[in-house]
Amino acid sequence: MSEEEKLHRIIREKLNNFQPDYSPDDWKKMQRKIMVDKLLRFSVPSVVVLVLGLSYYWFAANDPLPVKQEIAKQTNLNPETKTEQAELIHDSTFTKVEVQDPKEAGIEPAKTKSPIRTEIAPETNNEVSEPLTSLKVSKLTSRKVAGPAEKHADFADKDIRFLNSSAISMSDKILRVRELGKTYELTSYEALDRNAEKWKNVVIVCDMTSSMFPYTTQVFDWMMENVDNNNIKGIVFFTDCDSLGNETRGRLPGKMFMVNTKDEMKLWDTMFAAISNTENNKERAENNIEALLYAQKQFPDVDEFVMIADNSSPVKDMKNLSKVKKKTHIILCGETYERNLAFQSDYVQIAKKTHGSIHTLEDDIENPDNIKEMTVIRVGRIYFRFEKGKFYTTKLIFRP
Repeated sequence: MSEEEKLHRIIREKLNNFQPDYSPDDWKKMQRKIMVDKLLRFSVPSVVVLVLGLSYYWFAANDPLPVKQEIAKQTNLNPETKTEQAELIHDSTFTKVEVQDPKEAGIEPAKTKSPIRTEIAPETNNEVSEPLTSLKVSKLTSRKVAGPAEKHADFADKDIRFLNSSAISMSDKILRVRELGKTYELTSYEALDRNAEKWKNVVIVCDMTSSMFPYTTQVFDWMMENVDNNNIKGIVFFTDCDSLGNETRGRLPGKMFMVNTKDEMKLWDTMFAAISNTENNKERAENNIEALLYAQKQFPDVDEFVMIADNSSPVKDMKNLSKVKKKTHIILCGETYERNLAFQSDYVQIAKKTHGSIHTLEDDIENPDNIKEMTVIRVGRIYFRFEKGKFYTTKLIFRP
């Protein structure tokens, strides 16, 4: 047997006979180790479950459309509570408008005309609209964009169902609409606010299809904050649907919704009537030209149109553009969702042919035919640079 093998055998024999001294601290150390192992084994999954639960609760509490909760809340309220709640909300949001009794004013009921008409375009008349009356409301708490908002395909559709629910009071609907206007970039609001003094004797033509719903609601906030501005002679809403709520698809005339007064409840009534006409509008292309022609017929004395348009949708009836005789300023909301395409080409053509302009959240292009080289504009959340006659998408996150 070699010396190495003898050494290994001696070591094994000594190890087999080895007996460590007893120490009470060893068991305490083992107990602590077991306790730590158990704690880690059960605490980590518990923390994960807790975080997930809190996240779900937070998203549920901040759900942009708690339809069932709101309906249940309104249904369970007794009539007295509903009345008190409606009065409280109304008083905190709007200045009351006193309407004079027609009989006291010496006006016969049969001769009194409603300031709102909802009509199919070809059957409209040429009645001259009345000037806008006064309306006051508290200002927006914030006119700045808090941050970019993602579009959700079913977001506007859920809101439309919410606002069409008979269980929801008018006061709650109005508050809901005002909040919706702040969920996306404040494009409509900011563009109107920048250019209000330049645009004289105009009619606002608004796309009220579901994808444009949050942007169009911003128009109401702006109008209610600018009572003294008498340049706005009326509003026309278009939904690309006929009188039955079905999409026109270019064959039948669309149903238009017009208001020529700033009486707050008339404005809301008209808006909700237009909202209820949007649910069957599924195609991207819209009937913008038809809406401009309708406004041109109803308001022959105005000088300019301001169109609130969806930058993600083309225009289906461009063939009738030559019939539009009024200068048209286009406020483009959102993005085209196509690389290196800042604006839908149809809207550029409308602005050029009518000698109008294009406006976004931060930029005003007064002459679309003469854009300076290397001009940077923001469209939705994207910055574009104009170079060699074309806009290109940039990676900028701030204006240079």
